Amino acid sequence: MQKRYFAALLIFFAFSLSSFSQSQNKKQIFSLETEYLAKGLKNNGWGIGFSYERELFHGMAVKGGLSHMTMWMKNPSLILTSVEVTGDILYYPFLRGLDWLYFGGQCKTGFFMYDGSSVSEENSQDCVISLCPLIGWKQSFVDIVMIDVFSGYRFVVNPQDQKGVIKDQVKNAFEYGLKVKISLVNLFQLWGK
Repeated sequence: MQKRYFAALLIFFAFSLSSFSQSQNKKQIFSLETEYLAKGLKNNGWGIGFSYERELFHGMAVKGGLSHMTMWMKNPSLILTSVEVTGDILYYPFLRGLDWLYFGGQCKTGFFMYDGSSVSEENSQDCVISLCPLIGWKQSFVDIVMIDVFSGYRFVVNPQDQKGVIKDQVKNAFEYGLKVKISLVNLFQLWGK
């Protein structure tokens, strides 16, 4: 059992290094978010996500994201599929492009679909909308690596009786995370020199 968790942790670490491409003046970031892969692996599944951030004007940026996860839950026995769409508005007070300290807000809509013998057709899906104030720190190291540490508090806008499987994911809660992003484009350019 420990070997399985170690292998999953190793795979998670390898895939948590997201790739991103960033313009020279740090006005936009496109990234592959693999935190969803870790959540999926934890629940016998998989996941993937993408995000795009663009500076609108000096210090203000917008960010959009799309993710998908499929998990095969054992207790109760069902398949959970989720699709999430996020929209962020971020402010960078140090005015260094899309780098260093940021404050902002996020709106997230999650669509959850269930399939299994214990699921009736009228209870086979949920939609959860949440708002989250954010604070975070992005730091670029050379032109290849970026670290993004963030935290916030999620407020569920439309509380309802969700299935027990997703109750932890859709209740009001403190959120935090660490993302490591690797610019594969810049890495390959360095190797080509």
